[in-house]
Amino acid sequence: MIGVRLAIFAILTSRVIIPSGRVENRTNRKPDPFGLPSDPFGLPSWRSNAGACAIGWQNWRPEKRPLTCRPAEYDLREESDNSMNILLWIIQILLALLFLFAGGTKLFMSQEALQAMTPPNSVVLPFWFIRFIGFCELVGVLGLILPGLFKIKRGLTPLAACGLLVIMIGAVVVSVMGLGVAAAITPLVAGVLCALVAYGRRDWR
Repeated sequence: MIGVRLAIFAILTSRVIIPSGRVENRTNRKPDPFGLPSDPFGLPSWRSNAGACAIGWQNWRPEKRPLTCRPAEYDLREESDNSMNILLWIIQILLALLFLFAGGTKLFMSQEALQAMTPPNSVVLPFWFIRFIGFCELVGVLGLILPGLFKIKRGLTPLAACGLLVIMIGAVVVSVMGLGVAAAITPLVAGVLCALVAYGRRDWR
């Protein structure tokens, strides 16, 4: 039985029958032009076909590609960035409404009306300086909203927030000097929000 198996194996390895009916001797077969091993039965292998249609199997190298899977930390970071972006936009809109009212009042109301609205014992500032502060506040409103809305010169938003922060620092000092600490709470909160916007939008370009 062992002898029969050895005889069959010798026949298969020495002579091959191909579909045309001819008998081919494996010892006379030409080597693969790309140096690849053929099928044990003499049929063309898929490797030689792949090498022939390209620059050659021996010159092929696997392409290095980055992994496309994203870690869970990346998704959490992206979700956190989206939440912070929404929060900053809410703060910017609230500050814009606040400074739109305050700046419009200082810039467009008459001097008599402003003096009538001024509480007693408050520090009196020159009228032209009040107009200038109102103008700066309105410019700050534009800087808070328009760059991010139109995605043009977004680096102006943190600069506008810093400018409004400087105005609020002066408002806190003037309020404490004239009316006391209680009157300085509103400009203090507004200044903290301006600082938060300036820090949160520091990467805007």
